Amino acid sequence: MAREPIPFQPDAIPFAESAPADDLQVESFGEDEVLIGDPNLDFVEEISTAFDANLAEMIGQKELDKKASYLIKYFEADKSARSEWEERYKNGLKTLD
Repeated sequence: MAREPIPFQPDAIPFAESAPADDLQVESFGEDEVLIGDPNLDFVEEISTAFDANLAEMIGQKELDKKASYLIKYFEADKSARSEWEERYKNGLKTLD
C-alpha cells in the first residue's frame, strides 16, 4: 500500500528543539518548494557545454594545478605501496628464463 505524501508545513521544525542554530538560509519558492543554503557561499555560474566537452579548458589554471598535484601525490603513494610487489614480480619473471 502506497503512503500518502507528507504535506508541506512551512512552520514545522525539521530538527529537535535543542538542535544548535546554524547559518543556513531557507528561502521559500511557491507553496511546496524551498531552497536551503549557506548565505555566505558564492554560487558558481553553470556553464552550458556539450556532453563530450573538454572540461580542462573550462577550469582555471590554479584549480587544474591543485587537481594535478592531488593526482600525482596519490599516484606516487600507490606506486610506492606496490614497489615490493613489483620487485617480487620481476624476480619471478627472471626465474622463468
